[in-house]
Amino acid sequence: MLSGEFFIGLGMMCVIEGLLFLGFPAGVRRMMAVVIASPDQAMRTSGMISAVFGLVVIWIVRQLSG
Repeated sequence: MLSGEFFIGLGMMCVIEGLLFLGFPAGVRRMMAVVIASPDQAMRTSGMISAVFGLVVIWIVRQLSG
């Protein structure tokens, strides 16, 4: 069951990314340029915040779903 949930999450990530590329290609290019120009520490900080946020969301959903 856990592996099924992993692949559902991976699929959802691809859907969201695909929709961003489909709907806002110029915006995605600008964001990529910003990311490339960002210092490593800023990338690490945003990555850590994103990972913790994702874990909190998963924990909340699991708590609410029983």
